[in-house]
Amino acid sequence: MIYATDNDLLAIEQLDFEDRVDAMYHYLVKGWNMNEVGEDRLGINSDQPGRLVSSLMRAYGFSGKNSGAYPRCPKQVLADFVDQYWADQDNGAVEGGTFQRFYRQYQQSQQQAQQERQRQEQLRREREWQEQQRQEQLRQERERQHQEQLRREREWQRQEQLRQEQERRRQEQLRQEQERRRQEQLRQEQERQRQEQLRREQERQRQEQQRKSQSQSLVSQGKEALNQGQLQRAMDLFRQARKLHDTWELNRLIAQTLAQSSNAAEHCDAIIRELTEYEEHLVKNNSSLTAQQSLWLARAYVAKGDKSRACTYYFRAGDYYYDKDDFAQANQLYQESLDKTHFYEKGRQFRVAYAFSQAKETLTEDDHRYCIRYYQRYLNEEGEDDTARGNLSYHFNLLGEYEESLQWGLPAAERGKVPFIFNNMGNACFHQRRWEDAIRWYEKAAAAGKPRQSYNIALALKNLGKFQEAVRELKALVQSQCSSADRLRYLKQLVTILYYYIEDDEKDLAYWLSYGQALQQLVSHPEWKEDDDAEAFLWALERAAEQYPQLQGYAEAVLERMPGIKAKRAEEAWRAEEARRAEEARRAEEARRAEEARRAEEARRAEEARRAEEARRAEEARRAEEEALLLTLFF
Repeated sequence: MIYATDNDLLAIEQLDFEDRVDAMYHYLVKGWNMNEVGEDRLGINSDQPGRLVSSLMRAYGFSGKNSGAYPRCPKQVLADFVDQYWADQDNGAVEGGTFQRFYRQYQQSQQQAQQERQRQEQLRREREWQEQQRQEQLRQERERQHQEQLRREREWQRQEQLRQEQERRRQEQLRQEQERRRQEQLRQEQERQRQEQLRREQERQRQEQQRKSQSQSLVSQGKEALNQGQLQRAMDLFRQARKLHDTWELNRLIAQTLAQSSNAAEHCDAIIRELTEYEEHLVKNNSSLTAQQSLWLARAYVAKGDKSRACTYYFRAGDYYYDKDDFAQANQLYQESLDKTHFYEKGRQFRVAYAFSQAKETLTEDDHRYCIRYYQRYLNEEGEDDTARGNLSYHFNLLGEYEESLQWGLPAAERGKVPFIFNNMGNACFHQRRWEDAIRWYEKAAAAGKPRQSYNIALALKNLGKFQEAVRELKALVQSQCSSADRLRYLKQLVTILYYYIEDDEKDLAYWLSYGQALQQLVSHPEWKEDDDAEAFLWALERAAEQYPQLQGYAEAVLERMPGIKAKRAEEAWRAEEARRAEEARRAEEARRAEEARRAEEARRAEEARRAEEARRAEEARRAEEEALLLTLFF
C-alpha cells in the first residue's frame, strides 16, 4: 500500500541521499521525534519542522508512529534501503512493509552468518578436544611404559635379592664361587653402567639432533616466508628455531628480516647486534659481510645516529659494486651515504665522482660540476693523481671550459703516465682552434696506443688548410682495421675534403681517380644512405668523366649504388620523353586543325561563289522577265 501523496514526493525532492539516511536513522533507530529530526538533523526552522520528516517516512512506506522502532538496525542497512528504493516523483513512493521485508532479509543473513560462526567455533572446540584426547593417550602410554620399566627393575632387584640370600646361605661352602660370581657381577654392573651412560649419551645426541632438525625445519619455513614477504611470520619462526638450536645463520636471517621490515629503523639496535656478531664470526673464518649485509648495517647505524660507522659500511657496500664495474649500484650507495651521513670515506672521493659519471648515460652541467668538485677534493686531500687530473680535464672539456681543462690536465700530460689524457688535451686545443697543438697531443695519444687519433689529426689538418695531408691520413684510416661505422665516417670526410677543399688547378687525372675510388667505396658501404650531397658528388664525377673517359666506370658504378638519384633521373627522362611526345601531338593537332580550317575556308568560298552565281542568274532571269513584260505592255 502507498502512503505518500504527490505533495510528499515533491517535498522530499530537496533531500539528498545523506539527508534521507541520516533523518531515517535518528528517527527509526535513535528514537528522536520528527520535530527533533527536522530541526537538528535537517536544519528546518519553521513551526512544523517534522512535516518534511513525516513526508519522508510515508514516501518510504512507513505509517503510524515508528520512532525508535528499530533500535538495533545499523545505519548501513538504511543507506542500502534508500539506495535501492529511491523515492521521488519519477520513481514513485515505496510500498508499505517494504522496509520490514528488507530488514528481515538483513536479519536472516546476519542470523545465518552467526550460525556459521557458531558452527566453526564448535568445530574448533571439537578439534581441540580431540587433540587433548590424543595428548592424554600419549601421556598415558608414556606412563605405562615408565611403570613397566619400574616393574621390571623391581622384579630384577627382587630376583637379585633372592639370589644374594641363597648365596649368603651357601656362603661358607661356596666362598670362592661367590667371589667369582661377585667379580662377575661387578663386571656386569660396570658394563651395565657403561651401557647406560652410552645410552644416555646417545639419547642426548638424538635429542640434540632432533632439536637441530626441528630448528632447520623452522629455518626453512622462515626462509620461505621471508621470500614471500611474510616478515612477521618469518621472524617468529627464526626465533623459535633459535630457542631450539642457535646458529650464525640465524644472526644473518634475523638481521635480514628486521632490515627488510617497514619499521627497520626501530630495530636498529637488534640489526647492529646480530650483524656485528655475524661479522665477528666471518672475520675469524677469513670472510666478510656481503654488500647487502653492509648496507643493512649502514642504514641501522644511520637510524641509531652513528653516521661515521654508517659511512664506513655504506662505502664497503659501494666498493663491492665499484670493483665489479657496476657503477650504477655503486653510485646509488655512495649518494645514499652522502645524503644521510654527510661523510665520505677518506680517499674515496675519486670513486664517488667516477661512479657518478659512469652511472648516467648523459651528464648535465650540474653533474659535471659535481664530479669536478669531488675530483678536486681528492687531489687536495690525497695529493697528485694523474687519472683524477685526466678525468677533471675530460669534464671541463664537456663543459666547454677548455682553459681549465688544459690547466688541470697539463701536469699529468707532461708526466705521460695516463695515455687517455693526451686525447683530452688535444680536444681542448682543437676547440680553441689551436690546430698545431691539437695535432701534437693527438700524435702523443696515438703513440700511446689510443685508437682513432688519426681521424682527429686529419680534421685538424683540414682546419689548417693542409688538405692533401688530411687526405693521406683519411686514406690510411680507410685502409686500416676499423669498425664499419668508423670506416663510413672516414669515407664521408674523405669525399667531402676531396670535393669541397681541393683547388680546381690541382684536380688532375690522379685526383679524379682518387675521388672516384673514394666515392665508390662510400656509396658501397652497407650503412651509407643518400643525402643532399650525394647528387653533387656524382655530378662532379660525371662531369670529370666527360674529360677523362677512364672515370666512366666509377661514375656508372656510383650511379648504380644511388637508386634514388637513378630513379630520379629515370623519372626526369620519362617526363622529358612524355613532354616531347605531347609537343609532337600538339603540333600534329595544330596542323590537322589548320588543314581543316583551310578546307572549311575553301568550302565557304565555293559556297559564296555558288550563291553569287545563283543570284546573278536569278537577277538575269528577273530582268529578262521584266523586259518581256514591258514588251508585252508596249506592244
